[in-house]
Formats: sequence, C-alpha cells, structure tokens
Amino acid sequence: MYKGLLLFVVLAILLSWPVVAQVRLLGKVTDAVTGQGLPFVSVRVPDTALGTTSNADGEFELILPAKGKQLIFSELGYVPDSVLVGEEKSLLVKLKPSPMLLPEVQVPNYVENLLTRAYRVLLRNNHVHSYGQAFYRQVTRLQKEATEVQEQLWNTETCNTGVKGTALMQGRYAKKKSLVTFENFSVNTRGNIDFMPDADSTKARSFLSPNAGQYYTLKLLGIEQQGAQQLAEIGFVSKSSQMAGSAVIDVVTGQLLRLKVAMKGFSFTSSNPDFELRNGVMNFECAFLPGERVPILNYINTTYTADAKRKLKPTLAVHVSAFAFFYGGQPTPLPGVTYEKPNLNQADLAAVKMAPYDPVFWQNNSVVKRTPLEEEVIKSFEREKVFGNMLSPQ
Repeated sequence: MYKGLLLFVVLAILLSWPVVAQVRLLGKVTDAVTGQGLPFVSVRVPDTALGTTSNADGEFELILPAKGKQLIFSELGYVPDSVLVGEEKSLLVKLKPSPMLLPEVQVPNYVENLLTRAYRVLLRNNHVHSYGQAFYRQVTRLQKEATEVQEQLWNTETCNTGVKGTALMQGRYAKKKSLVTFENFSVNTRGNIDFMPDADSTKARSFLSPNAGQYYTLKLLGIEQQGAQQLAEIGFVSKSSQMAGSAVIDVVTGQLLRLKVAMKGFSFTSSNPDFELRNGVMNFECAFLPGERVPILNYINTTYTADAKRKLKPTLAVHVSAFAFFYGGQPTPLPGVTYEKPNLNQADLAAVKMAPYDPVFWQNNSVVKRTPLEEEVIKSFEREKVFGNMLSPQ
C-alpha cells in the first residue's frame, strides 16, 4: 500500500513538473548581395550565454530551450540582424554589407594616431586572460588532393592578442603516405599576433606599434558606422612589399577586432631532400568579438601555399588550411590544467597520437558537427583505407 502511494506521489510530481521544449535549429547565413555563405558569423541569444558561430560555409546549429527566442546575427562588415525563431527548424539569414565611408575631413596623421591608440589599448589590457576551449582542424593538400587531416580540442588561455597557451583534450587524424607533411602547423594558429608587450616601443617594427608609419605604407580603407559603434579599416603594406594586410579597429574603444596579414616568402624547411618549398605565402586572419573591457577571441584562420620544387620532376602545388574556433571562457584557469605555450619543436601528430581518443565524443560533439569535414575529403581517405584514429562523421 505504501509503495503504491509513493509511486502515485512520484508520478504526480513528474507530471506536474514543467516540461521545457527544446528547438534544434539548423541555419545558414549568407551575403545578401552575393549569396555566398558567411563564415564565423556570431549567432547569440540576447542577455544569455546561448550562442554559436557559423562554420566555414556559413552554416550553424543551435539548440534553443523554447520557441519564440530572439537571435542576433553579427559580423564585421555587415549590418547586424535580429530574427525571432518560432516553429521553424531551419533558417536562412541574409546579412547586408555595411556601407564603408571615407570621412570627408581627416586630421593629420589620423591613421597613425589610431594605430598608436590601438597599440596602447593592447598593451594596457594584455594581462587580462580568458580560459575556454577551441576546436582546431588542419587539412593538407598536394595537387588539390587531401593528404592529411588533423583535428584537436584544446583547453585555451587567450588574451587580446591571441593565444597564450593550450592544453590538448582530444585529438584524431587521418594521413596518407605523401611527400609533404606538416606535423607542427598549429603553431601558426596557437601563436600571438605580431605584438610584443615587453619590447621597446620606440624600436618596435610591428604594424601594431607607434612606429608603423616608418615601416609600412598606411591607408584608411573606410569607416563603418553601426549605431554608436564606429569601425575603421586600415590597410598596410611593408616597405619591402613582403607583408600586407588590414586591421579593423573600434574608433571609440581602440579595440583591435580583426587583423588580416599576408606574408610572402614564408618558408618551411622540408625533411625530404628531394625537393624544396618555394614561393611560400602565409595568410593569417584573427578576429575578436567586442567586449566591455577586452575583446573576446572568436577565431583564427591560417593558410599556406607553396610550390614543391623537385629535381627533374614537375613542381607540385602545396596547400595547407587550418582554423580554430574559440568558445566558452571564464576569468580563471580550469583546475588541474597546464597551459603550454606554442612550441616550434612540438610535433602535432605525435601529440594527437598520444592524446585520449573517444569516438563517441567526436560523433556527438556539437562543435565538430557544426564544421563538417568535406565529403570528398572523407571519401578520398576511405578509398585508400588510411584513417588513423579518425572515424567518418556520423
């Protein structure tokens, strides 16, 4: 009798407990003019910690606790948009490019003064660190054919100039026999931008220094107005013409929000004596989300292209792409985690082979699913049966 009464009470409590419906939303963000998918767009629910970013193709996935939620879509260079999510399970959002205007009147040395201010803001807040996670993927291609894939999950220590340290949580890979391998390419993603807070600012030759005008040709590319936010984009070319790029700086706060750099003549030493890498170009892009005090690292994207010159044989085209999404974040380190600084002598593949590998973790991880590996890459590895500890995405 008592057992029956207890069961009745438990059922009554469960039935009366409010059921929170969840909505699994799949979406894509595109450029309203070109129709191209927009990568790394911030997707967030206002006044909550819920949010995500679009993947390299502009796609995103988000689990919402209920219908009727408002989503804010924002990306540098585009007008932010707000969408109310109802019963729909898929969503297409088209962002309009923000008009870029040049001010009619510029004070003398406007660009150099803005860069000097950004440098001082970086210097003042560089000690403020955030501790979160990141998903990293690297794909190497030889003559457009994928020859190796690495994926890693990191615990991260970041600041307003990039990555201070990482701790490998999980890793997996697939690798074919190839003339070219890049077993420590992630150091180009895990490093900081060209900024040295301990250096003598009067001698610094970085683009992000008070001396930028001495070593670079500078140009104000435009100013974007988004409500109270005013963003200036500055282009730069080194006097040697070996380096070029652009930076987006918040005029009001002085925060650096995006940096793009292309470096010519960037070379890796080949371990294969039969060829050498020539005409190397490294492209680096780092983006931050605006923050109250310091900006929040959003993603880092790096690519490397070169010609593999061989003796008495045709030259081969080499292409390496790598990106890292950063998410989460708290002001204190995780207990028991040791964050290691980028190390030029570290071999990524060796570290991944030694890291824990849980196939279920990878198949059910929402961050990985948000950035699915290209189907043609997966099939090319399956044909040759050369997967290491990587399973086909489910």
